[in-house]
Amino acid sequence: MTSQNPTGIVPASETSSGTLADFNSTDIVIRLVGESGEGTVSLGDLMVQMLTEMGLDIYTFQTFPAEIKGGTVMYQIRVKSGEILSHGDAVDLLVALNPYGFDLFGDALREDGILLYDSDVF
Repeated sequence: MTSQNPTGIVPASETSSGTLADFNSTDIVIRLVGESGEGTVSLGDLMVQMLTEMGLDIYTFQTFPAEIKGGTVMYQIRVKSGEILSHGDAVDLLVALNPYGFDLFGDALREDGILLYDSDVF
């Protein structure tokens, strides 16, 4: 008896070497947006560390946070299994930690992209 996977996600343990780098078509642009002090940069740094450990190539771009808490921050990560020549044209996954960050940086989300947000905040 086989179980159905409702998410459609293949666990790394089911790939030949156990990494996402086994997928030749991996080319994803992730954009994190939030307010300075919300952990946007820390989240981005952790994602970069995780993705490089998985054997993927990374290209990052970020706006620098204000020196005081409260400025909007954007951290973009392009993840690819192969050489990366730019930060990408459109965002595949947008993680919005607040509505203001989405208003400033959400326009780059692909029409079929994924938006992650807290519905209690928006």
